[in-house]
Amino acid sequence: MEIEFEVRGTGLDIIYRALRVEGPVALRNGRLYMRFECDEAEITRLRAMVNTWLRLLKIASEMVEISKGCNSINKINK
Repeated sequence: MEIEFEVRGTGLDIIYRALRVEGPVALRNGRLYMRFECDEAEITRLRAMVNTWLRLLKIASEMVEISKGCNSINKINK
């Protein structure tokens, strides 16, 4: 069994660099792809892996947005 996610948005190059050392992440044509595989008997394990990676992706995305805000504040303060 195989699942692949395609993610579109901004800051994906930054998110890719943060997550690529951890596992199944690729950046192609400006989109982020995550692919997971397992045997049918391991469906629970697959669900857990996908949930973990989606949480990591959400956190990384939130951090990119926060850092953009920090950069704006730094530009204003200069």
